[in-house]
Amino acid sequence: MLIVHGSPEDKLFEYVHQYTHEHLFEGYLKQNKVDIILMGHTHIPFIWEGKNGMIINSGSVGQPRSGDNKANYVLLELTNKKIKKASIKKVSYDIETAAKKIKAAGLPVIFAERLFSGI
Repeated sequence: MLIVHGSPEDKLFEYVHQYTHEHLFEGYLKQNKVDIILMGHTHIPFIWEGKNGMIINSGSVGQPRSGDNKANYVLLELTNKKIKKASIKKVSYDIETAAKKIKAAGLPVIFAERLFSGI
């Protein structure tokens, strides 16, 4: 398993969208000798499954970009170190309080506003 924020090639800053990078996914798995790659950065959830493994973006607990204002996480069910099942879960949370705390911290207002819309 490889866990990165960006991508296997730029672990912090590259944005990997399923629709722009899907042709690279099998190569990512082979190059890194793993069958699971977990990533983020885009805040847009997806699960891609190929013949050599899975590429998963859990989305975002906060600052969503998927059009859904719920918090996301991934649940991995493993058997003998292999994925039996992967699923993206969504949960509601107190967005109003989170937005107030963002504003009170002096962060940009857009960070608070996007919590409501999910974009």
